[in-house]
This record gives sequence, C-alpha cells and structure tokens, in this order.
Amino acid sequence: MNSSDIPARTLKAFGVNGLKNQISTDSSSSSDSGGVATYDKGFPEITMQPLSAGGIPPSGRDVNGILYALSLKEQWTDAGMGYQFSGDFSSSIGGYPKGAILPATNGTGSWLNLVDGNTVSPESVPSVTTGWVPIMNYGVSSISGLSSSSVTLTFLQSSKDRIILSGTLTANISLIFPSWMKSWTIVNNCTGNYNITYRTQSGSGITAPTGTVEKIYCDGANITREFGSSAYRNVGNEAGQIPDMSYFSSNPSPSSGSFNFPNAVIKTGTTTVSGTDGIATGTFDSPFKTACLGVFLVETTAIASGFNSVCVWALAIGETTRAGFKAIAVNRTNPAYVSGESAGYFAIGY
Repeated sequence: MNSSDIPARTLKAFGVNGLKNQISTDSSSSSDSGGVATYDKGFPEITMQPLSAGGIPPSGRDVNGILYALSLKEQWTDAGMGYQFSGDFSSSIGGYPKGAILPATNGTGSWLNLVDGNTVSPESVPSVTTGWVPIMNYGVSSISGLSSSSVTLTFLQSSKDRIILSGTLTANISLIFPSWMKSWTIVNNCTGNYNITYRTQSGSGITAPTGTVEKIYCDGANITREFGSSAYRNVGNEAGQIPDMSYFSSNPSPSSGSFNFPNAVIKTGTTTVSGTDGIATGTFDSPFKTACLGVFLVETTAIASGFNSVCVWALAIGETTRAGFKAIAVNRTNPAYVSGESAGYFAIGY
C-alpha cells in the first residue's frame, strides 16, 4: 500500500438520520427468539431460516444500528481522536495491551502503555505504579504556593517537559517526581534562602537553590543533572559568567590599544618627554571604565653612549587616572631631567 492510497474519510456515520436500533452488547433468550441483533451473536440463527420454517427476517433497523455504530467510530478515528482510559472497558478486555496509546484527560498529551494486561489508570494517585508513561505533551506545569512542605507531583503535572515553580520558601523541601525515564526543565522562581531537592519517591536526586533553572534526567530510579555546571552559566564578563573570545580582543592593535580580559583590561602605547622638565604624558586609547591600577614604563630611545645615557622612568604621584598618566624621565647616572626621551608603557585596569 502507498501513502497515496488513502481512502475517503467518513463524513457522516451510516444511517445518522435514518431509523435504527440501539444494538445491545449481550444476547438473551428473548433476543435470540425475536431475531434481534446483538454484539454477542450478531443476527441470531432464527433470522437465517426460511420463513416457511418459522424464520424471522433481519431488521433493517438492526442493520442501520450496527453500521451506524461502526461508522461512527470510523469517523471519530478519521478526526484524529482516540479514547481516554476506561476502567470498565479495561476490565472487559483483560487490560490494555503493551504499546497502547491513550489521550490524557486534559487533552494536551498522550500516555504510552509499557505492560500487557494493564488495568490501572495512567492518571492514578502518584504512589501507584501505573505502567504508563507520557508522550507528546504540550505546555508547562505551574506549581505555585511552595513554602515549607514537600510536594509530590501528579502524573499529569509530571507529564510536561517544563515545570515552573513559585512561592516563598521557609524551609528546604523536596519536589518528588515519578520514576520514569524522562527529562525535565525546572524553572525555580521561588524566593527565600532555601533549596529544593528534585528526586523520586525512593531514589536520589539533586538540590538546587531558588532562582535557578535546571535540566534534569531520571533514569527510572534516580535524578541527575543533564549537563555539567557550565551549561547553567551565562556568557558575560561578570563573576560566575563564561566569557567568549570577544572579551579577549585587542583594539585597535596589539602595539597601541587595549587587550580586553574578562575582569581586566591591558592598555599599551608609547609616550615621549615633550619639554625640558622630563615629564611625559600618556593618554590611553580609551579610558578605563572604573580605574587604572598601575602603569609600567620601559625606555625605548636608542642608546647613544653606553648605559650612562639610559633613563629611569617613574610615575608622577597622583597623576594616574582612568584616561592616562604622567611620568618623569631622569638620566641614570646624572640625576637630571631629560628631554626627547621615549618609553613604551603597559597599563592594567578595569
């Protein structure tokens, strides 16, 4: 069969507006003798005998009733619908078979049955092992009013992939999940300086503070974090954040500009004594946001007559700001201010 061989959908149940009987499930002596059709025996034997031998012709209303009931179910299936759990139906067939899929009562998901002969409702009290697990669930579960008491999630609440918590915690509590093989994202919007432990009824779990988002996984017994701690940190250059490579960029170039680090900046450049007072002014390519912690200078002027011509550089006291600095150059052997000397600098700040 090909996907293009799809039959026409049932737009109306057979005999929806015609004369028809309600077909009974079980037969009886009166229905057998009266030629009444039932699901138990169909048309009884008397409807299959010649009239001359006392037979009774089948009722057209029975025929319409049977075809109506069957085509009504076909139309329901054509509409994409199924049947929710029924205890009576389950008992009558000896329990649902493994692999059965039933819609949830809230209409936003389905249950998959993992055991044969299952007579337990998938939405029983949480302490019962049902044999059903959630599949194809839409939406979130919001659990509000959390305070000092632990909470056992219902199966419908646990069926959602995302669970949002709220409330003011006044004690450490537990949020207890079913022992399913399933992942959840837990958004803990609670306040209060207390923790919530996500665990199963009898297994281990993880503990998380308020104001956190956790991706957790249950292996059918215990709950663990889906990812390592780095997955829960934001990208940025603040404490507890993970920097990306943009925070390590240089601007405009390594020879003259800034090197950015997550919590600090290094600025480089050159400065030259412009007068005879030995003072050189250095201006950064851009000011530090908060403060300059220090500047280191190295003589860059060519040596003219041995080491005696090399200068010693020092920062002018109180002249270092976020925007730049002032430095003094003095001859190494003759303590006198010099002019025209240059130095490269290395400044660090944040």
